[in-house]
Amino acid sequence: MFPDEAASGKWFEFFRWGENRTGPHCDSSFTKVRKNRKHMPYICWVCNQNFSVRTGTDMATSTMPLQKWVVVIFR
Repeated sequence: MFPDEAASGKWFEFFRWGENRTGPHCDSSFTKVRKNRKHMPYICWVCNQNFSVRTGTDMATSTMPLQKWVVVIFR
């Protein structure tokens, strides 16, 4: 179901935000994808903060790949 890190990331994004991504700092839906930003791929236009699907979660300070987090959550 999660063959690689990208598939795991997409699942976490859908689980957290659904169809409308929001910034975790100000809860604004005015966000965009930043190119060439592996660890913080999104930016909020309102508060100008970078974020990822991990921001504001227990996974934020973890170096464990999202693919392993999926296994931890489902066990």
